[in-house]
Amino acid sequence: MMRRSQYSARAGSIWLAAFMSASAWGQVQKTPDARQSVDDVTLGLKIGEPGRVQVPVMASWKLANGMRVVVGPNAGQPLISGTLLVRAGMLFDPPDRMGLTEIAARALQHGIGEQGGDQKLQKLTQWGAQLEISAEMAELKIAFICLGRHLKPMLELVAGLVREPGFSVESLEAAKDQLRVAIAQRNRDPSMLAQRLLNEALIAENATRRLSLGHSDVDAIQRDDLIRFQQQYLRPGGAQLSLTGDLEAGPAREMVESSFGRWEAGVGATPARRKPGGQPVKGVLFARTPDSEKATLIAGHKGIQLTDADYLPTLVMAHVLNGRIEQAIERNALWASWNLSFQVMVEAHPLQAGPIQIKGTSSTGSASQAVKFLKNQIPELLLPPVTEAELEEGRRRTRTTFQAIGAQEPMLFQYCAWLRFHEAGASRDLLGQWQTELAGVTKSAVEKAKQHFRPAEFTIVVAGHAESFYPPLEGAQEIDLSNAPPKAPEPVVSEEGRRLGPIWLAKMQSALGGLEKLASMEDFKAEYEGEMRGGGKLSIQERWMRPETFRQDQEIAGRTISVFYNGKIGWAAQAGRVVPLSFSALQQTRGAIFRQLFLMALTRNEGTGTVNYLGAGALELTGEHEQWARVQLNEETLLPEKTSYRIQTESGGFLPAEELYSDWREERGVKWPGRILTRRGGAENTDLRLIKIEWNTGLTQTEIEKKP
Repeated sequence: MMRRSQYSARAGSIWLAAFMSASAWGQVQKTPDARQSVDDVTLGLKIGEPGRVQVPVMASWKLANGMRVVVGPNAGQPLISGTLLVRAGMLFDPPDRMGLTEIAARALQHGIGEQGGDQKLQKLTQWGAQLEISAEMAELKIAFICLGRHLKPMLELVAGLVREPGFSVESLEAAKDQLRVAIAQRNRDPSMLAQRLLNEALIAENATRRLSLGHSDVDAIQRDDLIRFQQQYLRPGGAQLSLTGDLEAGPAREMVESSFGRWEAGVGATPARRKPGGQPVKGVLFARTPDSEKATLIAGHKGIQLTDADYLPTLVMAHVLNGRIEQAIERNALWASWNLSFQVMVEAHPLQAGPIQIKGTSSTGSASQAVKFLKNQIPELLLPPVTEAELEEGRRRTRTTFQAIGAQEPMLFQYCAWLRFHEAGASRDLLGQWQTELAGVTKSAVEKAKQHFRPAEFTIVVAGHAESFYPPLEGAQEIDLSNAPPKAPEPVVSEEGRRLGPIWLAKMQSALGGLEKLASMEDFKAEYEGEMRGGGKLSIQERWMRPETFRQDQEIAGRTISVFYNGKIGWAAQAGRVVPLSFSALQQTRGAIFRQLFLMALTRNEGTGTVNYLGAGALELTGEHEQWARVQLNEETLLPEKTSYRIQTESGGFLPAEELYSDWREERGVKWPGRILTRRGGAENTDLRLIKIEWNTGLTQTEIEKKP
């Protein structure tokens, strides 16, 4: 199927890929020789002919500022699908700022709340609207869907993001934290790991260049880089907005002009696309994944661009080779016993050649034999001439991949608009052109396309449990997967901040109830009720007593989860089962204690940490066990408005999080937030309301540590 041509919500490259499962070819007549061609791949069955994909009608114009607008009215589609594409991405990132577009996309997503857009977006999502920002290979993409009556506020929200992104320090740090977590976790999936390593080997700019991000790349990007990104990349002259759904071109034009007409051109020249250089890494690469139940293998080399003249014959040949691979495995009992399963993929992009690759798995112990199969049998399977039956089936399945794109009209429209954005080919109706030309693809053209399948140039990546390989994998270069997790954040320290920190901390103490009352607190009990992201009901009870004994009981959907910590030991309990706290859970529990507002206000007085003033009412606090938080005070009331912090994950990374406070209430002279909205990774997590608060109740250790 043409999977990667779709506009996915995740960040990553957009490719046009012919992805065909070998199993879809069905049973065929067995032949004794791998070189013998196949005469009938249909078993005599009458297989229905895929219909022609109707390319949508598009109206296009440019605003005075240079932004292109593409509109495709579709009265049968009640939701409006919109995509704003800006010329950026991996191919346009500066060589010394790899990942700039990725971080900018995440910072933009996080920055929605900073510009007051959270409430607008939340209101829109109540009516089914969605908005996702991602970094692709050659563009930054803002994709959204909404009802027609909500198009104007959605356009205003998107236009505000690109006109005035802000790119605050906080949004930058949140984006970097998200990426650090992603980097720490990226080696867990053997298939994704193998694909990444192959891409790095084939699409490297030089011998030392990596395609995927590392921690050093993330650390190198600063706010000044995002400001330059805004000036050089976020400009209307390199942008395209595409809209489809139940709309009319006239009113849509007025809304677009109103929202995006004020988007001004940037400063300086638009960055040029970087062209890859250097030589691909050849041979067999091995990645150690001890927990893998199967061995994952990918063999590939650089292929063709989407606009190459023989792109269609190459797709057809990929289908032919897929069928031959399945037949070869099926008729050889030894190969079948290795549990071999492979798929041929042709990936392409309008601006750069993508890989032609064979991807699959084998049983863990058969990885070495699977490598030999790829090296020795693929050249053999390419030798027989293409038969008429193979040609027709290959063309039919290629038409089916076009049908996959056309199955959903909004996706088809956005794909065609994406092709137009990259000016793919001489014809702007490239998909329609392909469908017309496919019928004329001949056996000789497919035979010629075999030149793009070069097994002798394969780079082969194997991910698996090396100790299970029999015989051992010889001559492979093992890839170092060491991925040191990021360290806990270092506090921002300056002489002026160190001097003003205690002064502003005293102001926070006074606003919360005064030093005397806060310091006299020996215990407290708090009860909250609220909702989780997605609408699930949640109730929480928290109990604390000096010096650092803490208990939290959460009830979610009828299930109770309890966490206990007394400064030395900790446990978690659910459904009658009690287990020790993992290190990350222990750190999260310590963080919950550290971030109690009255305890943070006592940081300096109790000698438990440091405090620095960052300006504009912001305090940075550190505590024991590498705890860190940034508290934003309201400069008028001096009460905390927000606490930003990091949650340590199981992978060793850190997830950005924050708590927003409102509806303050007073209990015996001490102020507590009546509402706490929490976010994790930039997304809303919980919305809690304080039901009951008591302090200095005579709480005992026995009461808190009682196991459920």
